[in-house]
Amino acid sequence: MKKIKREKRGEQERKEAHKSAIDVTYENEKKENKLQSENAQKMREEKLKNRWRFADLFAFCSLLLSALLFALGPLVRFLLQGNETGQMTLNILNSVAHYCLLAAIAFPAWYFVRKKNGFWVIVYIFIIVVYILGTVMGTI
Repeated sequence: MKKIKREKRGEQERKEAHKSAIDVTYENEKKENKLQSENAQKMREEKLKNRWRFADLFAFCSLLLSALLFALGPLVRFLLQGNETGQMTLNILNSVAHYCLLAAIAFPAWYFVRKKNGFWVIVYIFIIVVYILGTVMGTI
């Protein structure tokens, strides 16, 4: 009788030890998964920050060149009235400002459109082509 009780007690202790080992393993896996998901989230956030840096750079360049051309353009055009090279330089700077603006707008717009259906992608490409052609034709 005592032997049977000892065996039952031993079996219960083994089951409890096994259960606690499983619980510890489960907790460790849970912590590891949480760390992995946090690391993945940090990586996604860092990638998003890097993505927007390009758009910010192009937006700043576009704003700077446009402001300079708006502020100094009429004065420089007046001073360079007979000079073909000066007029061409102003047109080139104006084109650069337009292309920087395109880049500043096109990247965020692409991140919006790429998850949509094919119609939106076609509309996006059409708009980009029209903008580029308009900029090229405007400088001729």
